[in-house]
Amino acid sequence: MNIAALLEDSAARFPKKVAVEDEYGCHTYGELRNKAYGLALELLMHGVQREPVAVFMDRSADCIAAMMGAAYSRCFYTIIDVTMPMARAERIVQTLQPRYAIVNSETAAMAQALGIAHIIVLSDVQPYEGVHDLVAQTFAATVGNDLLYVLFTSGSTGIPKGVSVPHAALMNYAHQIAHIFGFDESFRIANQAPFYFDHSHLDIYVSLLVGGTLLIPPKKLFSYPVRILDYLIDHEVTCLFWVPPLMITLANFKALKKRHVPTLKTIMAGGEVLPVKQLMMWRSEYPDATFANLYGPTETTVDCAYYIVDRDFSEDERLPIGHALPNNELIVLRDDGSLIAPHEVGVPGELCVRGVNVALGYYNNPEATAASFVQNPLHNAYRDIVYKTGDLVSYNARGELEYRSRKDFQIKRMGYRIELGEIESAAGAVEGVTQCCCVFNPQREKIVLYYVGKVTPDALRSDLAQRIPSYMLPDESQNLAALPINMNGKVDRTELLRRAVERR
Repeated sequence: MNIAALLEDSAARFPKKVAVEDEYGCHTYGELRNKAYGLALELLMHGVQREPVAVFMDRSADCIAAMMGAAYSRCFYTIIDVTMPMARAERIVQTLQPRYAIVNSETAAMAQALGIAHIIVLSDVQPYEGVHDLVAQTFAATVGNDLLYVLFTSGSTGIPKGVSVPHAALMNYAHQIAHIFGFDESFRIANQAPFYFDHSHLDIYVSLLVGGTLLIPPKKLFSYPVRILDYLIDHEVTCLFWVPPLMITLANFKALKKRHVPTLKTIMAGGEVLPVKQLMMWRSEYPDATFANLYGPTETTVDCAYYIVDRDFSEDERLPIGHALPNNELIVLRDDGSLIAPHEVGVPGELCVRGVNVALGYYNNPEATAASFVQNPLHNAYRDIVYKTGDLVSYNARGELEYRSRKDFQIKRMGYRIELGEIESAAGAVEGVTQCCCVFNPQREKIVLYYVGKVTPDALRSDLAQRIPSYMLPDESQNLAALPINMNGKVDRTELLRRAVERR
């Protein structure tokens, strides 16, 4: 089972169709396949197989070719953020220890500075049309548990951990998403997430599976709400899978009322919770589109749960994360390891995931792997690994799972357990608040609410007092022009906590 089969099949069906287009040009399915195949042959001729290959490229059509070349050769890839600090890049390379790097002319120097012995410049690799015995035999020998990629995420520690995802997990994910949403060769998706962020893998692999077109807008366009919508119109985009901060910005700046994308059929959010207030703004402009909330840590291969929006919500309600993707199971556990059943409405517990989408652990990090990938606590009859997400969830009256907060966002103060996510949900429903984030400063034992909107801190506190108990009210509220965003497009909670700690 090799994920490159998706490209192989689509290239056979649609050889002259555009597979991926960026600001510099495009590759048809035939061109993309031949470019990736040629790279695989280059790697195999050098004896590179079943080992890590570092890819030093920004999101581009050529980066897709590099990823697929690694897959064809039964290697696994890691996308290196070419803008990251060198100290972080050094830690990643130290963990990964790749012998080979795939680069372009602009990124070769970075790979060399990190001490990678062998550098392959993709533009120097000759495409290969047809079938070569060495590649074909290697491709056929791939098994589902062979690694496809290692994606490094800092998590809450700030130390990069390499999430190891096999072919079978991504194959299941792509097939299930395509089936659930009915995607076919008319699929045209506009990519927003960088390729070193797993959010991008839906865009890439679902498109390759169904023979669709992956569109990669210039990064600068995302800073201009109207211009990015113009891009979607010009390129007849049918699907979006974006992080909520971008969707919030487009809604808050009223860009949705200035530009309408007539081809848009499916709008999905993931990475963090999309507030109901902005979801309703999107739904009012696209009443015939399918909206979905997708949930999943990197360790569960992009997403392990989904909810297709099927009703209206009040602004202080939580948007469900719904149900498990097929071939996966979601288990909600108390601190003592006992199961919380769907009829136990509102009882919080840690979400654990078992099934095909669960990663194989953290690369070269057995201690961290043992802490998060554990034997199913519900039995000990056979090896049954579950991933502990660290997320608190609960069932609603419809049997749907709702995300409450990170387990480490749950604090205890004045004898009460407080979920910062619940404060955020309440604040987000206040008239005039367009975005918010809550952090806890343990040094001063203060809850600090950062928000964007046209409401004073005093008025916000007064409104919140009608929505949540007094012990949950923030000690401080700060109105910002914008919330800081991290490299993955999510709200940068680490930066907000730093500001809270430094505030006197």
